[in-house]
Amino acid sequence: MFLQEDTDSHSNLFETRTLLESGIARLAALRRTEEDLEAIGRYAREIRETSDLEKVIQADIHFHDSVLKAAKNPALTSFITLVQELMKHGIRKTRKILFTEQGENEISANYHIKIYHAIRDQDPDAAYHAMYEHLEYTANKSIAIQNRQKNGL
Repeated sequence: MFLQEDTDSHSNLFETRTLLESGIARLAALRRTEEDLEAIGRYAREIRETSDLEKVIQADIHFHDSVLKAAKNPALTSFITLVQELMKHGIRKTRKILFTEQGENEISANYHIKIYHAIRDQDPDAAYHAMYEHLEYTANKSIAIQNRQKNGL
């Protein structure tokens, strides 16, 4: 269902990701190690500094995987593993849509840096809200672009 290209499926996947990943970011802020923080920061910087679409996609996937690892919850990790391919597909699809718009990679990079800072500062509420804002913005923007492209505008 989620691999379909329609807007409703895309929206449903983002809704699911927003619910899950905001909580994951909260846990990561509370439980992260310096090693976790280094990985999260490295991928956030790669997103900001890379202009190659495939490299940005890989950095984005690794960023979200690193936040999950930092949450230190084996049950959650096992659960996410079941839906990870859907999440990777969602990231890949969204990046391809957003990459067509001037300035969108910079906006996305800024969200990733904001999430990184909240986790670095061990602020679970800020981490939750930063991830929530990132995914909400990305969902709304990518769906708007997708609809505009579909309608030939």
